[in-house]
Amino acid sequence: MSYLRQLGALRLGLLGLAIVVLVLRPESGAKVSYEGWRMVPTLLVPTLAPLVFLGLLLDALMTRVLMSDVWGVERRRLRRAVTTDLVVALLVGLVWVPFFLALGG
Repeated sequence: MSYLRQLGALRLGLLGLAIVVLVLRPESGAKVSYEGWRMVPTLLVPTLAPLVFLGLLLDALMTRVLMSDVWGVERRRLRRAVTTDLVVALLVGLVWVPFFLALGG
């Protein structure tokens, strides 16, 4: 719990959104639905996935920039945040790349 508290509220929100994007990924070739709850995984989540991916990378970059001015315990906390962002971004990328490749083929 201490680790999650150290990440901060905004970063936890971004990580939570990344988990939602990972869980609600539709199957490749799924038909898009334009109404009802079926619209969420087939239309909304595929548009959010690249935004979440880039948001994670941007957060990692900006945290890395912030690390240049701090030392000690704060630097370790920020390094953990960068590592967390990059690991989750890698997961989002690995899960969603096959979906987007299927769209182009």
